[in-house]
Amino acid sequence: MNQDTTCYIDPIAQDHTGSSIFIVASETFNSQCKTQILTTPQTFLHVKIEMPNCVPASTVELVDTAMPNIPSIPSIITFWTGYSNTASDPNYYEYSNLVHNDIESINYCGASISNFYPQTVAGGIKDSIIIEGSQFGNLRGSSRIYMKNANDGGTSEVWLDNLDYISWTDTLIKAYVPSYDSSLVAGTLELDQAAGSGNFRITSSDGSVATSAFPLTIDYSVMNYKTKQPLALAPWSSMNQSIIFRCDTTVANYQNGAMKAVIKKALEDWTCLTGINWTLGADIAYSANTPQLDSVCIIHFRALNNALARTSQYWWTCPTIPASIEMDISIDSTNLWYCDTLNTNFPTTNHYDFYSVILHELGHAHGLSHIINTNRIMHFSIGKNVVRRNLEFDASCDMGGNWMIDYTTDPNHQISICGLSSITANPNPPCTHIGIFEESKNELDIHAYPNPFGNEIYIRVNEIAIEDVSLRLTDIQGRVIFKKAYSLSRNGEEMRLETGQLDAGVYIIQIETKTHGSSSLKMIKHE
Repeated sequence: MNQDTTCYIDPIAQDHTGSSIFIVASETFNSQCKTQILTTPQTFLHVKIEMPNCVPASTVELVDTAMPNIPSIPSIITFWTGYSNTASDPNYYEYSNLVHNDIESINYCGASISNFYPQTVAGGIKDSIIIEGSQFGNLRGSSRIYMKNANDGGTSEVWLDNLDYISWTDTLIKAYVPSYDSSLVAGTLELDQAAGSGNFRITSSDGSVATSAFPLTIDYSVMNYKTKQPLALAPWSSMNQSIIFRCDTTVANYQNGAMKAVIKKALEDWTCLTGINWTLGADIAYSANTPQLDSVCIIHFRALNNALARTSQYWWTCPTIPASIEMDISIDSTNLWYCDTLNTNFPTTNHYDFYSVILHELGHAHGLSHIINTNRIMHFSIGKNVVRRNLEFDASCDMGGNWMIDYTTDPNHQISICGLSSITANPNPPCTHIGIFEESKNELDIHAYPNPFGNEIYIRVNEIAIEDVSLRLTDIQGRVIFKKAYSLSRNGEEMRLETGQLDAGVYIIQIETKTHGSSSLKMIKHE
């Protein structure tokens, strides 16, 4: 662009070599500017160069060739305008002034992020972010978005796959925030990795890299199946729409029962937070060395080497809704554990706080993924003498756990086939912390439905042909609401209870027999 056509001719760019061009700055014929003595720099020429295939490492060298061999004649060129930051925008240019013979990197060559929103999202629930900028490319091609990996605190990154991208243009990208994607962790490809908080970046097909100027915050993350659908909680039908955890006897007896007491309190606190229907079942001697898909949600010891505890999830798609059908919690047997239910004491230097760790693992059992925030329970790691115990004021658990309950109990996500049944939840969670319901050790094969119930409950006792049974209905505080004796005349005969007069809440059905022992079930009355 010629600044003053009365003084200077219009410049015409000419190829010089494969990597350089001449741009002539010369006076016009009969120029009226010859007698002027310039004492300050004057702008007379702007040079704009668009390099659509450049890479971030490119440099531009501006050289005055007017009198290159006569040092006594100084250059009349002192400043150059080297390039445009936004070459694709015809209405706005920012120019960089380079001193004669300077070399400058092309910092804005390639993709550039100018803004993104929202800045706070959740992972795995189809929350999306919109990224604004330039030179992303009109088609995504091999371009990728990388986010911090929540499973290692952001040491590695996860890259979004094809199902995560909603739209892609040269100046705007829209994508979902994932909780099931790939990552390269210590040189090994890992699947099922969750995105975490932090600055993210875009690698473009042309090799350029753009990094967000400020971090994306992910408050909570929900486990996804590979189709990017959240995993509904749908345990085996034999669990009666509850998740029944059972302690291995070594866990139950650890520190004279102190570890089991912490487990019971943690279950209670989660029930208080979200109303989730889970139970602490009778202890068993678990013989397997590793978790198994065996209809038992076990809590047991094993050597984990590089982890304090691990929750193993078993998934099933039935028929189209992916579900978490069973979860086993392994506790590292090589560490020293501090077991306390008072929430007032802290572990010593060499101990890990078991209450903090089991709250975290139950979060996974609740369907939650890791996040990156060292103050939150669902952060991927915890150190010795560190506690994270307050579920109620922890977004990674409170917001995430309640979202999962709403999703799982939505009629559109209910599962009642394939040997599964969607878990139920209490709409008014019992927050008096009086104790999680614990199954009796002498278990009968009993079933009760529907759960949650309304005006009636049907109870069936299997494997008993003729027997007198005693049925008792209590509230969560143990107060007897109903008691009656029944004489069963055939196997699987049903007993019916009128329950229309009961308030919404949690109730316990207890069945006792003379020769077959007893058993109990937890039931929920909806509003």
